Amino acid sequence: MGNAPAVTLDMSKAQPIVQAQPVTLDMTKAQPINPTPLDTLSRTNQNMALAMSGQSAQMRPDDQAQFDAGRAAGTIAGGVQLATSTGLGALAAPSVTTAAGPLVPAGRDAAGKFLPWIASQVTTEGPSLARQGVSAATDFLSAHPLAAAALKRTLHGLGVGAGLHFLKYFGGPTP
Repeated sequence: MGNAPAVTLDMSKAQPIVQAQPVTLDMTKAQPINPTPLDTLSRTNQNMALAMSGQSAQMRPDDQAQFDAGRAAGTIAGGVQLATSTGLGALAAPSVTTAAGPLVPAGRDAAGKFLPWIASQVTTEGPSLARQGVSAATDFLSAHPLAAAALKRTLHGLGVGAGLHFLKYFGGPTP
């Protein structure tokens, strides 16, 4: 029979069986039925590498939901961290003032002549903005006992015991 392809016969009918096309499997999308922690970590690392390189990740729907939730949480956390570090950093940083100091000689030039006198800079650090605010508030409350009593009553009505302790600590009036 030479080079003729082999034919499979259905013996009950004595007719050739039509063979199906060969099946090719795409193993890039194969997922284990019971993934181990190592399989899960591998898939997570693969998705992170794809995301960082700008490629779209091949995520399952549950992975996509977790990814979207993580992205939203990360965006919110980043914004909160930026806002608090910027705001609290500005309140806690000491205030700095620069002023002209006394005149000092600038020295001599190459020919030996005196250069003109120059003003030096003096930099001083003061209390932080938050400390200045606390000092102003305690000074105000010390000078205005009616306002201090009203604030104390308001804080007491709100159940804010720390405010009452604050007033006692800084010498505010007590009832």
